[in-house]
Amino acid sequence: MNVPVISEKLFSFQEYIAFEEQSDVRHEFINGQIVAMAGGTFNHNRIKRHLARIFENVFEPRGCSVFDDGVKLEIIENQRYTYPDVFVTCEEFEPNEEYVVKSPNIVIEVLSNSTAEYDRGDKFKLYQKVTSICYYILVDSRQVSIELFTRTDNRSLWTYQIFSELTDIIDISALNISVSVQSIYENIAFGVA
Repeated sequence: MNVPVISEKLFSFQEYIAFEEQSDVRHEFINGQIVAMAGGTFNHNRIKRHLARIFENVFEPRGCSVFDDGVKLEIIENQRYTYPDVFVTCEEFEPNEEYVVKSPNIVIEVLSNSTAEYDRGDKFKLYQKVTSICYYILVDSRQVSIELFTRTDNRSLWTYQIFSELTDIIDISALNISVSVQSIYENIAFGVA
């Protein structure tokens, strides 16, 4: 993914947080560099809202938190922070932490033309470093296609499943949830991206 770096200057994490508080656009933090994120399409935003609603209905009654905007995920302390499209954490928050989640359990990215390669490649490699992540879900905004990566007991191995029919059911039995592909793609018109 070719992303615009805000400045050649390296920033501290505290400078990054201050910059984000003043910005109308979200930025990732990569080893001292502040990197602008791409804007989303209609399909991207609709799918993201569907996913947040579905996962909120399942996980909030269990005492978990679902985020879909404005909260950062810490990959490497003071070095690497991202904004996943949707993520779930069932971990306790640190008392003084307002901006960052450090232990997500599920991370979901909605793929678009500008992000698909990054989300499948380098970003997934980064997420694998976060040991609390058990599920990584990629949802394509351009066609019916959902990829589910599940971390195995051997923490460095992941299983892979793909769902490409609206009638498919995504079964995550370890978490006692099933999600229909149709519910994720409800009212999505392809070709509109």
